[in-house]
Amino acid sequence: MRKKIHCLHIICTISRVKDEVNPKKPFVAHFHDAAKEDGLFKGELLADSFFKGELPDWPSDDALNNGKRFYLVKESEWQANDWIPMYLELVICADARLVAKRDVVSKLAILEVAIETGIEDMEPPNERLKATRANVYIKCKGLANVCSPRMIFESGEHVERKAVVRRVLDEDGYLTISGKFCGGQSTQKQPSVALHNEKKIQSSKKRPRSD
Repeated sequence: MRKKIHCLHIICTISRVKDEVNPKKPFVAHFHDAAKEDGLFKGELLADSFFKGELPDWPSDDALNNGKRFYLVKESEWQANDWIPMYLELVICADARLVAKRDVVSKLAILEVAIETGIEDMEPPNERLKATRANVYIKCKGLANVCSPRMIFESGEHVERKAVVRRVLDEDGYLTISGKFCGGQSTQKQPSVALHNEKKIQSSKKRPRSD
């Protein structure tokens, strides 16, 4: 697997949903038949292909208002679920230069959180918080600088940052967490309009005249 600089990508080979943890019972691997038959992964396996490939970009405001696709997490909920700010901190920690600044995390303020699971009409909607497969969209401020491959971001703690984190816990107990910041401008050079027009002129000159 190719590693990407300044991008979050973590794999844990022995993971558990919190509700499964019971110190009075022996550890049972997810690939064991008893674990597969409990139905924990059956519904989400249908949306498995939804979480393959590149991370999505930040959705539009209209898309976020689609309650069937996204669940907008209440402030009390993201405060009660410490894994949400932890995901944001992990994305930041992917940049070693930011980790060196110890006061970075203390200045963070989460503004908005949305969760996408690939399964529509999940009831109750906040069950998406427990999904083993989810894209988590986190908007925050308080981060002065962001570093991302081939992207340039506006500087300043007042700037609203947008991070996307994908969580995938499969039936074998493999937990993969990947994430990135969205909203920057690409540094990849685009062909200029003048060069594009010049190629058109040269192409037209090569065409034989029709008598």
